[in-house]
Amino acid sequence: MKRVLKSSLTLGLVMFLGLTAFGQAFKMGTPISVVGEVKWGYVSTHSTTHQIYLAHGDFVDVFSPLGDRGMQILGMHGAKGLCIPRMGSKAYVSNSNSGTISVINLTNNVVEQDIPVGEAPGFVTWDPATHSVLVSLEKANQLCVIQDTTYEILKNVELSGKPAEITYDGKGIAYVCIQDKDQVAVVDITRGSISNVIDLEKGKSPTGIAYDKATQLLFVGCQNKIMEVIDTKSGQTYEKKKIGEGCGSVIFDPLGKFVYVSNSDGTLNVFKVRVGKIIDELETIKTQKGAPICGIDFAAHRILIPCGDVIIPKDGKKGGQSFKPGSLSILILERDKSVLNEPN
Repeated sequence: MKRVLKSSLTLGLVMFLGLTAFGQAFKMGTPISVVGEVKWGYVSTHSTTHQIYLAHGDFVDVFSPLGDRGMQILGMHGAKGLCIPRMGSKAYVSNSNSGTISVINLTNNVVEQDIPVGEAPGFVTWDPATHSVLVSLEKANQLCVIQDTTYEILKNVELSGKPAEITYDGKGIAYVCIQDKDQVAVVDITRGSISNVIDLEKGKSPTGIAYDKATQLLFVGCQNKIMEVIDTKSGQTYEKKKIGEGCGSVIFDPLGKFVYVSNSDGTLNVFKVRVGKIIDELETIKTQKGAPICGIDFAAHRILIPCGDVIIPKDGKKGGQSFKPGSLSILILERDKSVLNEPN
């Protein structure tokens, strides 16, 4: 009995200390003020210089790691998606108004080419296994696959509905959220074809997605305040977790085994994947309403969240969100590096 009591007390103390340490591990840094129209897309960082890039209206804003504005890269047309491959020398920006992908040379921050891809390109990512740029074409219901050196369009993969975020397994397979069909499409990138479709429960509306290579788990953030965890080996739901409302982004950090879910209700959910595929909810961080998109600087352990001050209608009627002019900023959440050494 004494041994059981002692073990229980020890476990409780460890859990308490772990949660307390983690609860103090995130601190809100000084927000970066962004000049111009309160309209934004994705945010990303350069893996070596740690410069911050924000897709913003008709340009991309570039900031120093400390938040000093460096320059604006011109030539965008409704910039939305933004991808900077790790250790890469290029950035890829989707232009929703012109139907193009702008290729930016990061050595001089100049647009070196615009690739026509079709109407309303959205999310952009880069697959290291096939050296392909992957683009969601939201109106055509397609996944556009682009070769990253010749910029040739290799394939437009037909999807069952509107694509949102995309992730990949590093072995030539992409996973695409199909927002209006409550599905995740499994795409063989090299063949340019769908190899499987994972059906979610009706009404999920999946928008954010990330993949853990070690556990082969897929984290799918949905609009109905649920993150569905999928075992990609079986294609079945492994677990469900509660998240905030209006998920826009899901990011997996393989270094600390953290999952970040950003939501438009002004919350960021943080989970940790532990040994044995145990997924712990660590905390929910208050951010700002109307901020569903987040990015990450993996090396500096910072979360970046573009946002603006939401204007609440006086009549209380719901509709499209509007923002206070001049309120565009990037929230910075900084993580204590000691958390990376927390046992799994």
